[in-house]
Amino acid sequence: MIIILFGTVPFFQKQLTSEEYNDIKTGIEGDTLSQKNSWEQKIAPALRRPGLEKTDGYYRVIVEFSSKRTDEVYLIIKTHQGRIYRQTGIIPGVTAEVPFAVIPVLARSKQVKRIWLDSSIKIC
Repeated sequence: MIIILFGTVPFFQKQLTSEEYNDIKTGIEGDTLSQKNSWEQKIAPALRRPGLEKTDGYYRVIVEFSSKRTDEVYLIIKTHQGRIYRQTGIIPGVTAEVPFAVIPVLARSKQVKRIWLDSSIKIC
């Protein structure tokens, strides 16, 4: 494909096929843009294990923020009887204890970048 540039606007000599367009949409890792923005991808693999969705228990998670706005995240956690423990220091986020059913709701929020399972660490 030959690209001619006039200023900053590219002009293509031929029309792109749908396959060529999809190739441009595909990222370096092979994920399409729609997959990168998918809410399921925001949930860590440890929280996507089969069978977890059937439990009624609470999970301690780390919710990583995607921006400085966090009001929606706090509202979702508190409305679903979750508990916020503290803000994280290394990444912008909070540790919280939430019912499993809330995890997909949090993942759908634009204010959430990633949700991790929080592990307890024993210091000897």
